[in-house]
Amino acid sequence: MRPFLQKTLNVKENELNAVLLMLALGFFMGIFVATYSVASTGLFLDNFDEQRDLPIAFILSGVVGVISTYLYSYFQKRVHYERMVIVFALLMMLTIILFRAGFAYLDDEKTVVFTGFIFVGPFTT
Repeated sequence: MRPFLQKTLNVKENELNAVLLMLALGFFMGIFVATYSVASTGLFLDNFDEQRDLPIAFILSGVVGVISTYLYSYFQKRVHYERMVIVFALLMMLTIILFRAGFAYLDDEKTVVFTGFIFVGPFTT
């Protein structure tokens, strides 16, 4: 199977694992971004005022996005690609688990919805 994938993807043997990881990450990230952005945007619009709260959420999302982009580029120079992808995917999964736990255990769901919406941009990036 490996020789078939190497030939199909036109990669060397030592590159195959990284390429397969990148393809899997792209596939699952696409599904994740589509479902997460629709759900969190819908929840945000159901719970908050677009005129008052949306600009604040966009600004905070931009700040979180800049910080996360800086961290990603910082670690990209220092950590092997495969390890970095796995760590960042695990961090995203942990964040989603924390959001889900917030819905289950916190009395104020609006805070979870607002925070979840702020993370749409950084997760997409």
